Amino acid sequence: MREEYKTFNKGPFTTWERQQIEHAVQHYIRLKSVPRDEFYMLCNRKIVHDKNPNNADSPFAKKNPYNEPYYNDFWKTIAETAKLNRCLNHIHAFMVRKYSMSRNDGKRWTKEEDEELRRYRDLGMKWSEIIRTLGRTGAKSRWITMMRWENDMNMGIWSPEENKIFAKACRDLMAEYEITDVWDFNHWQEVAAVVKTRDVVQCKEHFPGLIDKYGNLENVGEPAGSYNRDVWTRQDDLDLVTKLYTVSADFNDESDVNWDVLRGTGWRRWSLDKLKYRWMKMRSRVPNLDMLTFHEALQYCVEHINKVSRKPWPNDVVSQEFIFDSDEEDEEVVDCVGGEVAG
Repeated sequence: MREEYKTFNKGPFTTWERQQIEHAVQHYIRLKSVPRDEFYMLCNRKIVHDKNPNNADSPFAKKNPYNEPYYNDFWKTIAETAKLNRCLNHIHAFMVRKYSMSRNDGKRWTKEEDEELRRYRDLGMKWSEIIRTLGRTGAKSRWITMMRWENDMNMGIWSPEENKIFAKACRDLMAEYEITDVWDFNHWQEVAAVVKTRDVVQCKEHFPGLIDKYGNLENVGEPAGSYNRDVWTRQDDLDLVTKLYTVSADFNDESDVNWDVLRGTGWRRWSLDKLKYRWMKMRSRVPNLDMLTFHEALQYCVEHINKVSRKPWPNDVVSQEFIFDSDEEDEEVVDCVGGEVAG
């Protein structure tokens, strides 16, 4: 007869459970000599990698000192000391809320915190990294408030006028710095200073989609069908999975892929987001995916490209109107092979 699974308490933590966790916290900080005002860092044990090695003062360069192996027993010790009938995931979630991110929420933002937030955002930090660094879960809301009411920043969809100003700023700076490959461009602070209504991160994140949509900066703002641009085809899908298959023998999943290296020098008209999107689209059509390794899934795609790709082949006769109407990322593209339309 099968052994019964252990059941755990659910729902809000009781006063007694909260006291037990606090007792476990006190025990651990005495055991490891951890300052109480740094305890929140134990609840967020994660390395923040430096994305700009030339930035010695960048928050990316900071490493959580409690990410060392010496503290690997943290969650186990807390659970054993507290002696609660709770699964470790429940304890983890409760402590992250109580001791980590929520420690400052609800308090007024100080001038110093606003300046820190502005500096981290200008450096291009992700929101998750900013929240960990500041310890304020409301960092994004605070930023939106600051931008809307202090600097007249826009959020959401870019207007056609913003796109034109943005594209011109990028073109002018590429000419100034003698940059010929759009994917080598990285002067976002200067672009944001010209655009004025968008911040550095918004400009950086907007760029790949704009290039994918218009083909190049010169076409931005022109009506669809009035210019030629590269269109992703089934051959590109095949090239992508073939490249991935060639280098992925020892890879566990997509996170092991160096997408920038994968593009090489002769395939750089596509953004990294485009490559990742196309792979995930084909991946979703692989049968029994959970039973296959990453390498086996790629092999299936290479051998059955007509099943996993809905894009037209390059030699298919397709009108310019069809290209612009059907090549949107959120649409299934029709297959014109043999003059039939695929569902």
